[in-house]
Amino acid sequence: MEEYQQPMNILMIGDSWGVPNYNTSWDNCSYTDHTEYQLKSLGHKVFNFSLNGAGMVETIEYARSLIDPSYNNERMKATFYYKRDTYDTTINGIKKVPTPDYKGEKIDWIVWFHTEAMRSVLQEDMHDWVTLEEVHTLGSHMAYRAFTNLLKFLPNVKTAVIGGQSPVDPLLYQYHKPNYVVEDWRSEIVGKKLPRCVSLARLNMVDRFYDDKDTKLKILDVHDEILKSMHNKELFFDMCHPGAKPHHELAQRLHNEFMKGTK
Repeated sequence: MEEYQQPMNILMIGDSWGVPNYNTSWDNCSYTDHTEYQLKSLGHKVFNFSLNGAGMVETIEYARSLIDPSYNNERMKATFYYKRDTYDTTINGIKKVPTPDYKGEKIDWIVWFHTEAMRSVLQEDMHDWVTLEEVHTLGSHMAYRAFTNLLKFLPNVKTAVIGGQSPVDPLLYQYHKPNYVVEDWRSEIVGKKLPRCVSLARLNMVDRFYDDKDTKLKILDVHDEILKSMHNKELFFDMCHPGAKPHHELAQRLHNEFMKGTK
């Protein structure tokens, strides 16, 4: 007996792992291979608020700015609109940027591509007096509080959290218990457990933290191992972001999860 499957309205948030590859110079992964477009091909509607280079708080606030009618944080608006427009690409005369056409639809699921918590909190004058882990912990608290606040505007929504550029921190579960979690997608893609890393995209800042020399050298060793693990263009099209195969597989996994209990 064939089961009827109800398509879902999906709100997507994240950093560049959540943004389709609109850069046409990479011929091994089209923007249509991304999880967003794969879910659309499976019948779902996706409102993608992901932003290249964004911290978790920024992309959460980007979504909230269109969901919460009382939102009036002009400084944050300037930040996420700048990041949205900085990375725009034109394909066949059409400007491609994450501009979700959200008009108040009921959201069934949030798909969150989790990134480095430190992006949301790091300030230039902080480095000398805090350790990397202290900044990470503070950023995690901020991001997870912002996420639980977003959920207040989306009654009965289900959540899927994907550990992308940075794995999901256990601290998340003190704030929220997602319906579906991939704690470390990068490790799954490469087929082995990689060491925890919370600063991969902020290599230039490692030397400036309060950590001692030995700790910093260990952090750099972890960076090196993770970067080398992505030297496979079938799995990571630019040796940094997941390619077509992982996105196709993730979209199918999410679709299967969405369809549980539907008729």
